[in-house]
Amino acid sequence: MPRIDSPLTRELGKQRLRRDWLAQKLGVGPWTFSRIEGGRQTPPSDWYERAAEILGVPRSDIRPKDEVAAVA
Repeated sequence: MPRIDSPLTRELGKQRLRRDWLAQKLGVGPWTFSRIEGGRQTPPSDWYERAAEILGVPRSDIRPKDEVAAVA
């Protein structure tokens, strides 16, 4: 898979978890995960909420930069 630098993938790195593991937990394939995190595909509306719950972190820790800017 291509290297992606996003808040979500950085959190996976901190926890020493693999993207394909989280993709499976979220019910998508690794390439779909990469397209979503790379900004080439729109995530389901609950994508970051579910990921945050699985990782045990606040949603704000894994929110993409563009979503943070839209909220601010």
